[in-house]
Amino acid sequence: MTNNGGVLDTPPEDELAAVCASGDNERVAELLAFGVDPNSRIGHDSYIAVAGRAGNHVALSRLIRAGGKVSRPMLRDAIAGGNPRCADKVLDELHYEGVQLELDVEASQLLLERGFAASLTVDMLEWLKRQGVDLAVRSAHGASLYELVQRDGGPAEVATYLQAFHEA
Repeated sequence: MTNNGGVLDTPPEDELAAVCASGDNERVAELLAFGVDPNSRIGHDSYIAVAGRAGNHVALSRLIRAGGKVSRPMLRDAIAGGNPRCADKVLDELHYEGVQLELDVEASQLLLERGFAASLTVDMLEWLKRQGVDLAVRSAHGASLYELVQRDGGPAEVATYLQAFHEA
């Protein structure tokens, strides 16, 4: 990312992943204009997945406009990122591509995965609720989402939000 006598220390492909995560959206635009393929991967992750997990809806939108393709697992990354705008964009693209989703079922399974509850935000929970996801869902062992957030050390405001669903 630093320039050393006209030579970049970091390959543009690696830099794109880093700036998608960090929120340097102007640099995202520059790298895409430079010709970095929005469908390339950094390790096992696509740039769209990185932007989604970071909650960076601007980078995610730029990647899609530059020809980045969205796949079903990227919705998981967008939900994990906690930014409803990312989740909306990915969901819209999946619908546009004709991908059939049972979001209520898929999101419920995701919410119950070990450790996932710690990454939740109130904004994302409200988005999930608007999408028809049952926030009173329980694990196979009977634990509510509220209990999972407490167990996994999730944010207090998320636990407070979910308490009503736990008591219902």
